[in-house]
Amino acid sequence: MSNVNYVSQESIKQFAGSFPTGVAVITVGSGNGQCVGLTMNAVTSLSVDPAKYIICVDNNSNTLEEIRKQGRFCINFLSSDQKDVAMLFASKSAEKGEKVDFMLSELGNPLINGAHAHGECSVEEYVNGGDHTIIVGGVERVDVFENGPLLYYRGKFSDLS
Repeated sequence: MSNVNYVSQESIKQFAGSFPTGVAVITVGSGNGQCVGLTMNAVTSLSVDPAKYIICVDNNSNTLEEIRKQGRFCINFLSSDQKDVAMLFASKSAEKGEKVDFMLSELGNPLINGAHAHGECSVEEYVNGGDHTIIVGGVERVDVFENGPLLYYRGKFSDLS
């Protein structure tokens, strides 16, 4: 018999929010030069050799649908002055990709201008994660810049200062 404790969604959100994280926008090119994406902090390094990252995307997300079509995505770690970008991609706005300054990489991924770092990935595996899909991405290319990262802690944005 399992000794599992069931916790409320509110409790698990409070627990998860007590761990400071960076803020990422996952972007994917829609095939016609458009940018689709969402804000998340469920981004984790899985392996250095070979380089792999994990993202966790809500099963009802249109971004997940586009990642499945394209087979790739970009992790954009936001910089400390990009709270507005985080809020834009956290919204359900259909025009959010049109409201952000980005460029398409040689791999076809939208790279958000001004981000702290970009990590371009190809999908290697999808794993059922309950109401989310866990995606393992093989990192193909990275950029890291000198501007400081945007952080998230207990429901609020912050920076290293």
